[in-house]
Amino acid sequence: MTLKNLQIPAAKREILLSSHTEQLIDHLEEAECLFLRFRGPADHTLPGVSRMRACPAGGWLLEGKENFWIPRLPVARRLDDQGHILEETPAPVSGLELNGSGLTLFLAPPAGFVTDLAVWRLTPQLQQELTDLSPIETQAYFLWGSHTRYSHPADLYLHLIHGWVYENRVSWPKYWKICSENDAHALYVLFSGLARATGKTLYRLFKRQLLLAVLDRQADDGGWYHGEWTDGMESHFRLHTSALHLLLDAYEEGPDATIAEGLQRGTEFLLQRADRLDCGLWFLHDSLELTEASMRQSPFQWLPCRAFGKSVSDMLVLNSHWDTTIAVGRGAGLLEESAWREAAGEANRATETVLAAIPAAWLYRLVFGLIALSFLPTERAAALPLWRRALKRLGWKYLIPCFHHLKCRFPRLVMPGGYLDRALCLKGISTAYQAINVMDLVRLQARFPQLKLRSYIDDAVAFTYRSGLWQRWAEDERTRYAYGFWAEALHRLCLLDPDPALRSRLAGTMARLEELGLGQPPGLLGGDQERGFAGPRKLDLHKLPPGVRIADLSTPAGAEYLLLGTGEGPVRLNTGTLGTELNWTDPEGRPLDPEFSLQPGQWVVGR
Repeated sequence: MTLKNLQIPAAKREILLSSHTEQLIDHLEEAECLFLRFRGPADHTLPGVSRMRACPAGGWLLEGKENFWIPRLPVARRLDDQGHILEETPAPVSGLELNGSGLTLFLAPPAGFVTDLAVWRLTPQLQQELTDLSPIETQAYFLWGSHTRYSHPADLYLHLIHGWVYENRVSWPKYWKICSENDAHALYVLFSGLARATGKTLYRLFKRQLLLAVLDRQADDGGWYHGEWTDGMESHFRLHTSALHLLLDAYEEGPDATIAEGLQRGTEFLLQRADRLDCGLWFLHDSLELTEASMRQSPFQWLPCRAFGKSVSDMLVLNSHWDTTIAVGRGAGLLEESAWREAAGEANRATETVLAAIPAAWLYRLVFGLIALSFLPTERAAALPLWRRALKRLGWKYLIPCFHHLKCRFPRLVMPGGYLDRALCLKGISTAYQAINVMDLVRLQARFPQLKLRSYIDDAVAFTYRSGLWQRWAEDERTRYAYGFWAEALHRLCLLDPDPALRSRLAGTMARLEELGLGQPPGLLGGDQERGFAGPRKLDLHKLPPGVRIADLSTPAGAEYLLLGTGEGPVRLNTGTLGTELNWTDPEGRPLDPEFSLQPGQWVVGR
């Protein structure tokens, strides 16, 4: 029986149910992607298949009268009623039969598990695109939500599982896999960049799938729910807002009534749950903040307070407030919603008031000065004199655990020197959020140029390097993901400012990402619709050799590309191949020869 249909331009999702099988079919132009979910032992035949081979894009190509692509082997999963993945393991394949009728897989999942399998029916063009990959399609990319890597087209299906997008990691404190619109948006931006770089249909179809997945998961009340922390399926508004950004990107590419309806319901969902401060509107971090009772289910320690006239349960988290403000402002412009524009204005007034609050200046200089000693990298900390090491111990052992009491007594989130704290009422300090906060503050400045945020941005960037925080992130696996957001922050700042020092810092962060094996964040390819139209591509990115990474810094004012050498040895480049309309210079602005070598860690700019 057909359960439901979902249709958008050039794509349709159909769900079919039988006694022990659920089929979800994404119809994508002339191709199809079939998601199969078996409950119990099962077999499935792919007709017309006569041979099987490994695919350069990952997975396997099945060829014959019909051509199929299996991006990943079948996986057995144990799920709860809310769709969390509690456990997964490679599905036992009890048999494989290739005969005149096709290829048949025989599957035998463990008791209590389902078996998931994704299969593409290919057109000849898609089959060619999957087998002919350029280096830019197989380098590693950092995903914003799960902080994991994408490096081949098949990696999409580590996230796109039976039609929904999940994080490719287990989440504290429940240690189950949750759905994540944050990863969906990161993948959408990545595929926008790869589509622009390669011209391939494949990435356009991947984007259609992601759009279907996000629309399919939107609840009747307009929300996206996740249940990362509790059994009650709380909504995490940063993830919810990522769904809006994806829909906004899609709507900018082609207005559509279904997308517009999703945007309307999703934005109103957030506006109805915003907190009213004395100074304006504040967008919350998650739905647990709506009441004190639900906040008691939170895994974090927090302190009730009414700073700035906020509700007691509002933690006053910066990054989710800014990200939502940006989405509401984008939506107001695209859909001509005056009420949304007013809400974004109120949210910006609240931001200005909170950032400007710097009470108890002498006390914060003393206390935060001691706390900031904990930001030093190990080598610099070890070189401190004994008395300063004693003060450092005082800071991390006694001051950090009770710092939120000081912040609630004297409300302040901008610390002396430029550090941007994550939230007002939460216990502890999360240094990785410095990168996220700076990224979002730069985005907010770009979206609302009338705001005077640049001094906060400049102070925060300078503090990150001066304090040793930039080096410190690398020393702890739990904070290394900060470099992915720091690269995005510097990338966005370079779009606003031609300063060569910013480009040097961006190149250094890109090099650090490669060194740590994290991959480059998706926005660097230039496919993010939020940044605005960057003009026609002046550089053939698919011709870049291995060992070169790129940051597209183009704006409507002109094209600009930063290239970084990341290989084990020099890479030979030709400016004629790179783009005849560009002038290439080294970091000091000196013109490059028509042919030059890009050494590991070296960077150049073409304008």
